[in-house]
Amino acid sequence: MSIDNTYWPFPGQEHLPPPVYDLPPPRFAPGDLVKTRWGNATVIKVCAWPMNAGRAYLVKHTWSQAPEGFGHTFGENALELRQKAEPTPINTAASAPQLELFE
Repeated sequence: MSIDNTYWPFPGQEHLPPPVYDLPPPRFAPGDLVKTRWGNATVIKVCAWPMNAGRAYLVKHTWSQAPEGFGHTFGENALELRQKAEPTPINTAASAPQLELFE
């Protein structure tokens, strides 16, 4: 069973047509680093259904120890693109006295 497959019809719904959603193009792509209310995450999959007034995304948080492919579903409005922070330069003059302690 794969998360990429959509199974239709569900049992007892053979008489209904499959759902069609009018969604805008995805704002995020698989592999994008995002921020959720639970912390930093990576987008695993762009879903083909709506969630919370936008497209749904499957994300895996950095703190998660779940196997590959497992994650949490968030709506597009609950995700922010994470900006990469510039590394702060190390001031060698200020750290020299501390280095002397370990010699």
